[in-house]
Amino acid sequence: MRGTYSSLQRMLETTSQALEHNDRVCQNLSNQVNGLYEQVERLSSDLSRLMRS
Repeated sequence: MRGTYSSLQRMLETTSQALEHNDRVCQNLSNQVNGLYEQVERLSSDLSRLMRS
């Protein structure tokens, strides 16, 4: 039973680490998407100004 417990504990630790890594990856991607969105907003605004002038 002890071997099963430590095996399960290792699996849980590995899963926890993988989830933490996925959280960081998702947060990084989210930040990149937000940055791209801001760039598109600025470009759109610049384009509107150029079209009016």
